[in-house]
Amino acid sequence: MVRLRRLRMQDLLEEYGKLRIETDAYMVAYKKIPLADTASRLKIAKEIIHSSARANEVMLKVIDRFSPTASKALSFKLKNHIQNAEEQLNEDYTLPKFRGMSESVIKSVINSTIDNSIMFTELIQQIIHIAFITAVEAIKRTKGKPQEELDGYLKSRLLKLGFEYVELYEGAWQALESEKSDRFRHCATSTRELVRKFLGEKGSERRVRLKSVLKSENEVKLAESLADSVEALYDVLSKGVHKEIDYETALLSLKITEHLFRYIFERESSI
Repeated sequence: MVRLRRLRMQDLLEEYGKLRIETDAYMVAYKKIPLADTASRLKIAKEIIHSSARANEVMLKVIDRFSPTASKALSFKLKNHIQNAEEQLNEDYTLPKFRGMSESVIKSVINSTIDNSIMFTELIQQIIHIAFITAVEAIKRTKGKPQEELDGYLKSRLLKLGFEYVELYEGAWQALESEKSDRFRHCATSTRELVRKFLGEKGSERRVRLKSVLKSENEVKLAESLADSVEALYDVLSKGVHKEIDYETALLSLKITEHLFRYIFERESSI
């Protein structure tokens, strides 16, 4: 059985962050090794490659939530990258055939491999961009009459909870479509507030609420996963680290929120 932890995007992002910190620590250690200590430099270089690879594998799981196609393509690139890096680092630079090479050349070879690992991490950000666009293209198909029907359905149900719920929902769309500089963060703030207001804060409170309206444990897990995705997307937007995809991120947060509420409302009605 897949553990609940693996289903939560927030946990995946936290795990990715920890592995990036680990990779950075290896980078610091690498720079402190004397230039002449080739064996130690090679050993740490391998640790950097493997740590970065683990971080990237976690990020692939995040990407897979939005675009399995992009995730599959990037997974193939990751496999080739690790294979090439290991082949390069497995050279024994202490052998006689390398004696004519200066230590600076050896350093350049090792640094090149490390740089490739860092470049691969940057490539992942580009693939995330592609993944979001893929998701947004699918989202655009719901515009028009289907979107109007969804709006009407959600507003009627939210109004029963209180007018403030409708205000948050409409405010998220208004923020997204405005020209204000903080529109994307405002949109994500509204969606997160809407989810928290309805389900409560993260943790046991949220799970108790979901269990009261959903029939099965699998339904609860799915709803929790969607709610956690809204939290994670808010964190991304509040830090403003991917400005080129802020619109897609905010829109995705809003659409996930819509489908989370519809999912709960429909099952609530069937009880």
